[in-house]
Amino acid sequence: MLGKLLRYLLQGTLLVAPITITVYIIFIIVSKIDALIPVDIPGIGFVSVMSILVVVGMLSDTIVLKLIFASLENLLTKTPGVKIIYSSLKDLIGAFANKENRFKYPVLITVNKETGLKKLGFISQEDLSALGLEGMVAVYLPHSYNFSGNMFVVPKESVEPLKDVSSTKVMKFIVSGGMTNVNEEDEKK
Repeated sequence: MLGKLLRYLLQGTLLVAPITITVYIIFIIVSKIDALIPVDIPGIGFVSVMSILVVVGMLSDTIVLKLIFASLENLLTKTPGVKIIYSSLKDLIGAFANKENRFKYPVLITVNKETGLKKLGFISQEDLSALGLEGMVAVYLPHSYNFSGNMFVVPKESVEPLKDVSSTKVMKFIVSGGMTNVNEEDEKK
């Protein structure tokens, strides 16, 4: 009984902690920015942050900003421990926000041949030979109603490419838990 309670405590912590910490960090940042501005208007910090991000985005192609961010990135990627966090977050955010969407190869993988269990996902790496996994591919499997997922390493022959279906439609279908009407026309690009 105690082991079960401990497991539930750990599972609950793993689910709640990232959300709570993220909300707390955002609250602290907005509160600090609000405190810097001598106007007693709640939310002015949020507007300020959004404005700063827009300006940074507009200036992102300038040589000065490129040098600043290259220096910061260099520092983060050479700091032990921080490197893992930074590079993982950068890759994850880049996969969703980058112009070259990495989730563009929807596939159907066979999870269990005996039962015929299959899962929808996206190939995230086609060559895993650098990890010593010849003939294997990495497949990202998003969770329904969640901003997380699993990455499976499966034999190539267990992966069936989905042709004539958009990545957007597959992602909506998975994330909605299968509730999205797949017969509706894709949104115009």
